Amino acid sequence: MPIVPTYNERQVSSSLLPSNGFSAQSSPEHFGAGLAQAGDQYINAFAEAKQRANVALSQDALLQIQEYADDQFHNPESGLYTKQGKNAVGQSDEVMTNISGKWNEMLMQLPEGSREDASKQYSVMVRQYHNQGRTYELKESQAFEVGRDKAIVASYAKSASDSFNDPRAFTSFMALGRHNIIESGRARGLSDEEISVRVNEFDNETAWTAAQNAMASDSIGALGAVGEPSDISGAMRVSGAPYDDRGSRNNNPGNIRISDNNWEGQVGDDGDFVQFATPEHGVRALGKNLITYRNKGVVTVNQIIGRWAPKKDGNDTDGYIKFVSEKMGVDPNVPIDVTDINTLRSITTAIMQQEGNHSISGEQVDTGLQAALGLTRLPEPDPSQYQSRGQTGKEVNAGGNAWWPMLTPVQQYQIRKQGEAAQNKHRQEYKNILDDRVKDAEAQAARGLVYNNPPSLNDLMYANGEYEGTKKYEQLQKTIAMGADIATVQYLSPNAQKSLLESKKPTGDYDASNNWKRYDTLVKAVDTVNNARKSDPIQFSIDREKLNQIDFSNTQSFTNSLKERSASVTDISNSYQTPLTVFSAQEEITLSQLMEKAPSSQKIEFLDAMRQGLKNNNSYTAALRQISKSDTSLAVAGMIMNKPSSITTEYNRMSSDVVMSPQQASELIVQGNAARRSAKDLVLPKDSEMKEEFADFVGDTFAGDIDGANGAYETSKDAYAGMMAKKGNLSGDYDESAWRQAINIATGGIYDYNGRGRVMLPWGMDSDTFNTKVRNQLMSMGQATGSYPIDAVGLQSFGDSQYLIKRGSGYLLDKSGSPVVIDLSQEKIRDIPL
Repeated sequence: MPIVPTYNERQVSSSLLPSNGFSAQSSPEHFGAGLAQAGDQYINAFAEAKQRANVALSQDALLQIQEYADDQFHNPESGLYTKQGKNAVGQSDEVMTNISGKWNEMLMQLPEGSREDASKQYSVMVRQYHNQGRTYELKESQAFEVGRDKAIVASYAKSASDSFNDPRAFTSFMALGRHNIIESGRARGLSDEEISVRVNEFDNETAWTAAQNAMASDSIGALGAVGEPSDISGAMRVSGAPYDDRGSRNNNPGNIRISDNNWEGQVGDDGDFVQFATPEHGVRALGKNLITYRNKGVVTVNQIIGRWAPKKDGNDTDGYIKFVSEKMGVDPNVPIDVTDINTLRSITTAIMQQEGNHSISGEQVDTGLQAALGLTRLPEPDPSQYQSRGQTGKEVNAGGNAWWPMLTPVQQYQIRKQGEAAQNKHRQEYKNILDDRVKDAEAQAARGLVYNNPPSLNDLMYANGEYEGTKKYEQLQKTIAMGADIATVQYLSPNAQKSLLESKKPTGDYDASNNWKRYDTLVKAVDTVNNARKSDPIQFSIDREKLNQIDFSNTQSFTNSLKERSASVTDISNSYQTPLTVFSAQEEITLSQLMEKAPSSQKIEFLDAMRQGLKNNNSYTAALRQISKSDTSLAVAGMIMNKPSSITTEYNRMSSDVVMSPQQASELIVQGNAARRSAKDLVLPKDSEMKEEFADFVGDTFAGDIDGANGAYETSKDAYAGMMAKKGNLSGDYDESAWRQAINIATGGIYDYNGRGRVMLPWGMDSDTFNTKVRNQLMSMGQATGSYPIDAVGLQSFGDSQYLIKRGSGYLLDKSGSPVVIDLSQEKIRDIPL
């Protein structure tokens, strides 16, 4: 930076005077003149130096003010250029005030002579700063105003689009938004054309947002409001004279009736019929309507015409179906695909011919059908064609939504397509839900159970279309009916089941495949029921609440439970045609576990409780038969306990016979079995000794019945053990007399009838009584035995106190071919059909 000279009174410092500015003459005569000349030169040089110093001071001041002004504009923290939008308004004046104030301070520090020139230069400079500040402030102010106006318009746009389902609110917010656009545009000097463009853009963008909001909120409902009739449920024709020319006048070859929603290209109506702008629009509507029928499952000519021209409206529906199907050359009950343009053209032209005279060309038909399939779009009608004054097609089709007319045709098409897609998605999702419910209902029906919420016909038709939905509903109803049959067969006798199957056997060709599948399912259900009955008839009845569970908590509860069950088990056996049983398999296990752990006294108590509870001998015997699966000795003890008389276990000539009551014998067997199981102190003789004597004693009584022989042998050992324990003989020495008595207790005694084979005597019956009873029964048969001598027949044990009659190498048979059985546990022989 240059050194600026400063002045202190008349002294000058920091810079020398120029050397060539002064010359002193030595001539005396010129001394005075030289001195004057030197004075003038000195004064001029001084003035020039002062001027130069003033210029330097001025320039320095201008440089400083420039730096200050630059900081006022560009300071990164507080400069004017850091203030934007609203914050910049009024800030240029403040900057200029600061600059002017700073300049005035600096100006007062300049010498008097330099101020004027500096002020002139500052004036030029400050005008530039003022313009620069004003320009920036104006720009930011305008930006602020534009942003504010945009924000206001955006706020109105959001409020309007959020009010998509409130036409009044939507219209109010839109009016406010338009007013702001117009006023701000006029304030900025925009042309009317540009303002109009901005208003239209506002209308369209806001309407599109509102449309998207409507679709997001309720796409199906929105489609119902703005969609064509075909987008909703499909249109119907107006019934009446088919051959008048109203359809031609209205460009409506299908005679489509008016509805709440309007078609694309609809320009009015005549009170009944829709009026279209062009024939192509009318053909498009007819074709689109047929495609909608197809999408809703109406796929046969029978169904299509039945929907299009129903009988309830006075139409000759049958004649209409016949005409269309013959024109198309198809079976009216076979589905057709109207998405194929050839098929669509065929049915469309047939319907147009049936509906009346028209002059629509084949090219117009093809154009309309291509538009119906979405392959092309037809031009918008001219506004002058609309029936209502001042009303455009967009407004006609608004469906009560103020935003709809503001959309472009492409946007309207997109919204309808979105609605259709949402509708299809919802239908597919609903179909998946219904499919699961149908499967659940079928699964329940296959088990004879009731499904509480099966889909209705309307549900299935909505999800699958009318054709498939009706078929599915029919199948579901048949399956539910099958389920009712399956539930019924559980309570039917086998004969009744056979009758039911016979009545349900499919006939005819219609739906034969599904009908036979259901029939086969019913047959399997019957087999499953009968197998379950055979496997465990008591549990089967318990599961169906025909019986209660046995209460094993104590002997009294056990007795009461058996009394209750005794009244039903015989009927169950007869109804199910299964062997007589008393306990379920699970109850058998419970009773077996209980008896295994119980002391002898408790076992006797439970046996007596069974005898008291099951008054019927057959039921009691059946119960013992089930017990024998896990404890043969206990079952035999129970059987003996129910005998009416005592048994003589040993006959003595010199002393009294050994007689034992059923109760004593039962207790002896149970106690002996417990003693054998404990195996603490009791020792039995060698098995070889006991088995040899047993075999010799029973002989051929158990011929062919190894299990019976083993059971009798083990029960005899239990009785022997009981006798030894009672005597206190724990040594294990073999007592032949006691062993024979034990065998008699276990078997009831062995007797060789007519020398033709040994049998077990009825328990408590001696041989003489047995002989007499058998002979009397044989003699009463007479014709059955024929000429065969009674003394020549033999017997074979066949259960407790029951016997088969052996004749030669075979058995005495009745007329049915079944062996004759003598049952001496009864008062007389069972009736035998001869």
